Amino acid sequence: MTIAAIAERKALGETAALFANIRRALGVPPWSTWSGGISRPFPGGLDWAWRAVRPFYVSGAGAREGAALLAALALPAVSTWSRLDLRTAGVDEATERTIVTVLDSYNRSNAMNLVALTALTARLGNDFAPAAAPAAASAGAPPAVESELPALLSVAEMTPAIAEMVRRLDRLGERGEPRIPASMYRHLAHWPGFLDLARGLLAPLVTTAASAN
Repeated sequence: MTIAAIAERKALGETAALFANIRRALGVPPWSTWSGGISRPFPGGLDWAWRAVRPFYVSGAGAREGAALLAALALPAVSTWSRLDLRTAGVDEATERTIVTVLDSYNRSNAMNLVALTALTARLGNDFAPAAAPAAASAGAPPAVESELPALLSVAEMTPAIAEMVRRLDRLGERGEPRIPASMYRHLAHWPGFLDLARGLLAPLVTTAASAN
């Protein structure tokens, strides 16, 4: 079953207020985080989940643990794009800055969210250990992202070709069809040339990983 998330710009009432609270705690601009996927199919679920994980974010533990997770990752070596590659793909200087803001926002929030939601899932399954001592503050924690993000496009707002490109990117690394459409590629769908560059970079990594397994 695919879960359609609620975008923040379409949220109303208590849901909109919760979204704003979550955004402030995560230090990212408005966008559809995990909260959008919880709020639609599970009435009351977002409020319950946020009450459970909010202390993790507002205490600073989220930034610390997220940074520690990122620091522990063994990232594969990838080629870099030249400015000519970007300009040829339709990414001018202003667009490049916007894309960097989008990526910074996801880089900051995804690591924190992975830790928080893993803990929440473990708590639901009663598979958790007593809390450990707080981790030391990390100088490498990504800073809050202050700039606004571009509109989060729905599939209906994309051309068929761009929507298919987003779907292909969304499937990379997935086992079967994604249940919750990834919002990052929908944010980047304003620039299909960049999506094409991204797929050319990411697809071989997924193929290599699958072959290794």
